[in-house]
Amino acid sequence: MPWCPKCKTEYQEGIKRCADCDTELVDELPQELVCIMTLPEENALELLSYYEYCQVDYCTMQFDKASGNYHVMVPKSRERDVRKPTEEYLAKLSKEKKTASGAGSDSSSRTQVRSSYKKSSDRLEDARSSAMAFLLVGGIGLLLVVLFALGILPFPFGAASRTLMLTVMGLLFLIFLVVGIQNAGKLSRLKEEASAEESRTGEILSWFLGAFSAGQVDEGCELTDSEEINYYKRTEYIKEQLSSRYPLDEDYLDSLSETIYSRLYE
Repeated sequence: MPWCPKCKTEYQEGIKRCADCDTELVDELPQELVCIMTLPEENALELLSYYEYCQVDYCTMQFDKASGNYHVMVPKSRERDVRKPTEEYLAKLSKEKKTASGAGSDSSSRTQVRSSYKKSSDRLEDARSSAMAFLLVGGIGLLLVVLFALGILPFPFGAASRTLMLTVMGLLFLIFLVVGIQNAGKLSRLKEEASAEESRTGEILSWFLGAFSAGQVDEGCELTDSEEINYYKRTEYIKEQLSSRYPLDEDYLDSLSETIYSRLYE
């Protein structure tokens, strides 16, 4: 009997299109797919390659516009079959990240995989350090150029190239000074952004940790015997709850989910 793949209504033989949604009917409904986990594209492709190596050739991946990541999909009837190769891949990935970092806990290696977010407070410190460095180098450099030009300090190069060298040095150190002034001009805005982000982060963390316990998060996930898989399931659940309440940038969302996971489980 023909079926509508969209609304899953069964029809009598001879009917070609669904009367409700105007979709062409098929002889059999496609297998229902479930999401094993959501990963960045590079990791999702690696996982599919590992599946193929393990002779698991029925998995696919689907792009998630909301997160910018990819859902690794498997037929529901084969979900148990991919558990072992999934655990093996995640264990391998965790080991590689620990080796790359040289040391650190399991949670720190997971953070390197998942989150690339840079806090506004960190950007503020970077801008402050950069501004100080450019201002210092530019100011000292221009002072030296003036002292060389006035003859107070002996010029270390030949007299023939004196004017050219002083001009080039003066322009170079002037550029350093201008860049330093520009960076210093950004500090006020970055300071406001850092303060606003700190306040917002505190609000979001306070809401989530007040509304959810570790047990409640676990109830919303289908946990397995693998801590690696459970980690991904829990962080995805945390991100879903945060996204349903707050419009958040994906990198910021990753950072928040890592922070919440650490507070709940570590």
